[in-house]
Amino acid sequence: MRGERAIVCVDDEAIQLLALKRELGIRFGKRYLIEVAADGERALDLLEGLSAEGIDVPFLITDWLMPGIRGDELIKLARARFPRVRAIMITGQADEEAKRRCVEEGGVLGILGKPWRRDDLIATIESAEAG
Repeated sequence: MRGERAIVCVDDEAIQLLALKRELGIRFGKRYLIEVAADGERALDLLEGLSAEGIDVPFLITDWLMPGIRGDELIKLARARFPRVRAIMITGQADEEAKRRCVEEGGVLGILGKPWRRDDLIATIESAEAG
């Protein structure tokens, strides 16, 4: 698997993960593995495992409000361990302080509302790939 790349999606709602995996798989499935985790702890474990296999993870897509580690904290922890990871937060409930922190601490490509628009999500990823 060496040399592959992955997009990691994190949400505690299974239906959201299925939708993300389906939508991203249709558009990016030939270029990226699409991996999912149901919470922040599992996401960090997944990132560690992918890294150990030599798989680059350029994109982390995460919900904000989840049990355990919230999305803004997950982004911070992930970027501390994997500085090249860029994040997209998808949320219907993030407070303005959390959004501000995400933007100020860097690595956040965008904050999309729930329900997200597929075109916005794809455009955010494609824009980061191009730039």
